Amino acid sequence: MLRLPVLYLSTYLMLNRAEYYTRLMTVRTQGDWEGWIAFFLKGVAETAEQATATARAILDLRETHRALLLANRLERHGLPLLDRLFGSPLVNVRWVERELQVTYATANRLLSLLIALGILEETTGRPRDRKFRYAPYLAHFTQPDVSVD
Repeated sequence: MLRLPVLYLSTYLMLNRAEYYTRLMTVRTQGDWEGWIAFFLKGVAETAEQATATARAILDLRETHRALLLANRLERHGLPLLDRLFGSPLVNVRWVERELQVTYATANRLLSLLIALGILEETTGRPRDRKFRYAPYLAHFTQPDVSVD
């Protein structure tokens, strides 16, 4: 079961704003419901295709990173952390320490190894109170630049 929506029609409507308003106006002035429904269903289909492609890409990313962790003998703590990153892609050392029930040193070392493998990136540039993000995963959720007129 899906716990969150996966079809975001708002982006499609914003990207096709002129046609969206034209279709609405045509429904109001001429009763062209068929044109509106065809436009809307095209949006549903395109959005569904994008969601499916994103889901497949995320599954591929997960398998690629699992294989990388296994190849580097990081399965003990690396695999559980990878699984948690899909639900919490922004983390710090203390969070990893709590989630995996490991020492601070183990959490810190694990994060450093994941940075070296290109799985995580450090975002603060500081030696203390560092934060990390699962950038390859987050990249799948960037929205197109849609400016409001």
